[in-house]
Amino acid sequence: MSSPINATTDKSGLRYYEYNGQRLLSATSLRRVLGMSFGLHNWAVNQTIEASLSMRGNIAASAMTDDEYKKHLRKTSMTKRDEAASLGTSVHEAAELGVKANDLGAKDVRKPFLLQFEAAQREIGFQVVASEMQVFNLSLGYAGSLDAIMRMPDGTFVLTDYKTGKGIYNDTALQLALYFGAEFAGGFDVQDNKDVEYPHLTDLLNQCQSTAILHLRPDAWEWVPIPITDELAAAAVDLTRMAHWFIKHPTLDTLKGSL
Repeated sequence: MSSPINATTDKSGLRYYEYNGQRLLSATSLRRVLGMSFGLHNWAVNQTIEASLSMRGNIAASAMTDDEYKKHLRKTSMTKRDEAASLGTSVHEAAELGVKANDLGAKDVRKPFLLQFEAAQREIGFQVVASEMQVFNLSLGYAGSLDAIMRMPDGTFVLTDYKTGKGIYNDTALQLALYFGAEFAGGFDVQDNKDVEYPHLTDLLNQCQSTAILHLRPDAWEWVPIPITDELAAAAVDLTRMAHWFIKHPTLDTLKGSL
């Protein structure tokens, strides 16, 4: 899945969207500015330890300089994370394009996940009415690309995020709340060569009454409703304000007063 045409990633790994000259931090990067969650931090530390142990006594490792070893260790420790992210992206892209599980080969790693997606769709009865929709909140200074909006059998709309990892985490609730609180849907119109709002998609966004996670695993699926409570909505707003504060004040020097 390629990056949005109006999005760029800076050298620190943060993604920004552009909308009529305004630079907007992506919803996922907002959380990244504030650092890893405690659980993810511990996982990353353990991955680094495991990578180091696996390289202990390795002839190739012993021939490395300290800088080379550090670089290799950092890369190796993130292998599982990168593999999981790549798989999730490919499964999401296939679902977005309407690829059917039975059209894939038996050894295609996406196949079991798509089988679970199809099973969930049959049992719940949802219809995907929008996917990879860009949403913007100019007032709070963020944007993002939500996974999907589902029309449920009762006619209601649910803003949905797909997850394919082993676990799902509370950060996703904040991400959904940010998408839910967006002011409009839009993006870069290639034909008009300008940023525009899409009224039809904005109307779909405004009709969403709730959010949910569709958690797909190779042998199971789970539908996880996430109500946007006042507490969650407030936390998402606080997240944006804190992230922008950290970006504005990267060091204490910007806050020093004069005597």
